[in-house]
Amino acid sequence: MLTEAFRYFVQLIFHRRSLGERDALVDIIRQHIPNHKGLETMAQTTAEFLREQGKAEGKQDAILKLLQLQFQNVPEVLSREIRNIHNLSHLDTLLEQAMTVQSLEEIDTHSALKST
Repeated sequence: MLTEAFRYFVQLIFHRRSLGERDALVDIIRQHIPNHKGLETMAQTTAEFLREQGKAEGKQDAILKLLQLQFQNVPEVLSREIRNIHNLSHLDTLLEQAMTVQSLEEIDTHSALKST
């Protein structure tokens, strides 16, 4: 079982280091603590989180790009609201809206924000 300090240290590696640094540091940990299941589980959980975060950011970017192409200017308030939505299904809904709306006022970020 991972101690609290070790868990914190590993989380810092996964969340605050570049990919190259992270891989090198994890290799060092594996050399000193071989077959540590807690480390592997944490690495897998962190990787899943980062993939989901990347998907959300990609959808946020796509929504904002579509709105910029269609309306030229996207108000900062709307941009921030979209960036604050991380639920993938709500982002999908907003992406569909961005493809079909006739005005920026038709974008409904508030219903998505309530569930994220």
